[in-house]
Amino acid sequence: MMNAGPNSTTFLLSEEVFPTSIRASGAGFAAAFAKAGAVFDTFALPALQKLLGAPTLLLLLSLSCLLAAIVTYLFLVETKGRSLEAASIE
Repeated sequence: MMNAGPNSTTFLLSEEVFPTSIRASGAGFAAAFAKAGAVFDTFALPALQKLLGAPTLLLLLSLSCLLAAIVTYLFLVETKGRSLEAASIE
């Protein structure tokens, strides 16, 4: 379930908030950071689990997901009911 939120944010949200002239580059930028985070986490999470323990690590991951959801909600650019050109002006 953790991938449902970040995956949607990476691929769907980035294509709506970037201006049309750089939309593909913006989506690629978001995807690149998502892939970099996945590579980093592959190595970091096992080390953190040994250091902190599984319950503490899962709590920290849950809190980081909650923080990301709050930041996304607060800074979201609403594009509902607007044309691509109107949304790209902002």
